[in-house]
Amino acid sequence: MVDGVVIDDYDSVINHYFEHFRNFMGAKSLASSRLNEECLDHGHKLSLQQQIQITRLFSKKEVKDAMFSINQLKSLRPDDFGASFFKGLWFEIGDEISDAILSFFEIGLILKVMNRTTISLIPKSNNPASAVYYRHIACCNTL
Repeated sequence: MVDGVVIDDYDSVINHYFEHFRNFMGAKSLASSRLNEECLDHGHKLSLQQQIQITRLFSKKEVKDAMFSINQLKSLRPDDFGASFFKGLWFEIGDEISDAILSFFEIGLILKVMNRTTISLIPKSNNPASAVYYRHIACCNTL
């Protein structure tokens, strides 16, 4: 509902949500100052060995460990394939999954289909009047 008028055609609903999210997510940063590099001289710093450790590439074992650390029922993908699907078929598809994940960290690109999120709108009341009266649930991909 906008200004007391119910919007029920698809394009108007999409525009309403677009404006709703742009109002609080699309604003430009108000930060105008740069980091004072002198502050880096205070406090703890990583040693060279620690810096090397956190910038090294992941291994296939680490990708598998990360996948198997996800709860079986968590992270359902928009196509309903959750962590249990990948865990159950790891012997057959583990190398390909690992290669895709490792490739992302090496070159910074991933297939668009693997980066999709579905947003479900759950009404907070019986007669939601605008976007603020919905709970937005994001269903992200497992990978």
